[in-house]
Amino acid sequence: DGVKEIKGFRIVILKHMFTPLEAKPDRDKFFDELKEEVGAEIEKKCGEIEKFTVFENNPDGVIAIKFQNGSSAHKCIETMDGRFFGQRKIECFYFDGKTNYKVGASEEEERERAKEYEKWLMAEQQEEPAGEKEKEQPMASASQK
Repeated sequence: DGVKEIKGFRIVILKHMFTPLEAKPDRDKFFDELKEEVGAEIEKKCGEIEKFTVFENNPDGVIAIKFQNGSSAHKCIETMDGRFFGQRKIECFYFDGKTNYKVGASEEEERERAKEYEKWLMAEQQEEPAGEKEKEQPMASASQK
């Protein structure tokens, strides 16, 4: 398959597959379903997927797919580029090997995560059984009895 079989040409980027706002209500569920549905459809149409990565915080809705072979990656580009998904036009192209699509959480998301962590910590402290404090007391040695 010539050039398409070069290792780097097994990875494709799909842009505009989701918006971060779509994921808001239940992020974990949203991204699990996205991976399952999109992965199954692309694997069925294009070939075996080696790795499927969703860049959850990327505002461009980016997914990277690494295929077992270059011909599958080529077929994915032919099949998906310009197609509409969720009323958005998908861009699908070979990964350039340089661009970093990973985006950290926004300041608002970081604050929300910190609040949730604090709530969790407070709940853990309140749930500590009364007997736990007694266990922390040093036991009298046999010579002190």
